[in-house]
Amino acid sequence: MEPFLDGGLFEVLLVVGVGYLFNFIFKQKYLLVVYCVLSLALPILILFKNSTDLLFILVGISLLNSGLLTVLLWNKRLTSPQTPLFETQKYLSKFLKKKRIRNVEKA
Repeated sequence: MEPFLDGGLFEVLLVVGVGYLFNFIFKQKYLLVVYCVLSLALPILILFKNSTDLLFILVGISLLNSGLLTVLLWNKRLTSPQTPLFETQKYLSKFLKKKRIRNVEKA
């Protein structure tokens, strides 16, 4: 027996909600520009808070990750601008279908 009655429903809804939010950001060009600028600028702003060797390493890793994310997002945006980044509807319908099958089997 599961300790939680929802069986992962809230987690799936959270992930699908984040997917919808990111699809909305991805569709709007100005929001994507703001998102990419913030993802690159915020690690640099952390350097002004404190400066230790470990912080420089972490900021470098974070900048590398943000730069890679920005390049990949814009590559996807320029190659196929009309397609969403995540197919959230497909995953949500698959999850709900699986839940209905399990509920029918338990009854």
